[in-house]
Amino acid sequence: MELKILGPVEVRIGGRPVTVGGPRPRTLLALLIVEGNRVVSVDRLIDGLWGPSPPPAALATVHGYVARLRRAIDPGRPAGSEGSLLVTEPGGYRLRVDEEALDAARFERLTARARAASDAGDPSAAAELLEEALGLWRGPAFADVAYEEAIQQHVARLEELRRTAAEDRVEAYLALGRHREMVADAEQLVANHPLGEGPRAQLMRALYRAGRQVDALTGVPGVPRQVAGGAGPGPQSGAPGPGGRHPPPGSRPRMATAGACLRPG
Repeated sequence: MELKILGPVEVRIGGRPVTVGGPRPRTLLALLIVEGNRVVSVDRLIDGLWGPSPPPAALATVHGYVARLRRAIDPGRPAGSEGSLLVTEPGGYRLRVDEEALDAARFERLTARARAASDAGDPSAAAELLEEALGLWRGPAFADVAYEEAIQQHVARLEELRRTAAEDRVEAYLALGRHREMVADAEQLVANHPLGEGPRAQLMRALYRAGRQVDALTGVPGVPRQVAGGAGPGPQSGAPGPGGRHPPPGSRPRMATAGACLRPG
């Protein structure tokens, strides 16, 4: 079973998508995924689905959603049998989640490997790993249930990881000298995160090293002039310093780090 949450919630069995149901059954599935391999109480499921005002038949409805989900992901397997993917536990339910099959877990592993490669001075490997990691995304996290309050904290966490990975990708390519290619990517990061200083500094460096010094100094509002050393991108930015010298290799900015993938630390 493959579980995908980096985009609309999706389950695949044997490579084929499984029909899960409407918004509430999909929200229930999302709640089980984010607590993968842990028991989620029926009370928590009810609260996640309806908030403080559940309908009178909420308990029976949850049981019905679970029964239909079980039939979808465990076709032909009797409920409670050994190896069941969706397990009934005292007071709740537990979804067996193989981290190898969860796209968000794979994304986090790839970004961790990319950070290690960057720390080891291998931006080429870091860039390749980050391309693979970002390629797992099919849209906003939990795209079809992101409006549900019970899911929003997980959406915010995953989107922050995605933003960090996108910045790290640009950083890796800048370290490889591919400044001209990264101008558009850095511009997109600035557009997506207009208050972030990191993307603005990256755009300034990309412009400067691509030969667009005037744009670097005047076209990126909000970048502190300290980054420019008062006259142009200085050693911290990866651009030439006084006398045209480049900073030593070990002085380039390190890739940002990020926390756990799904659940609050």
